[in-house]
Amino acid sequence: MKRSHNYLGLKVEDILNHQTNDIERVSTVLSISQDKVIVLLLHYHWSVSKVEDEWF
Repeated sequence: MKRSHNYLGLKVEDILNHQTNDIERVSTVLSISQDKVIVLLLHYHWSVSKVEDEWF
């Protein structure tokens, strides 16, 4: 039985847009600077939900 995997390739521009949106969202929710948000997102492997879970 052969398994089929579907993948979606993203352009660098798309990845940067996703990152910018995540940074702005977390910065607004947590009321902290975007620089601090980037550090948190890097620490939590860019998982917005993990950052928010740990914060709250």
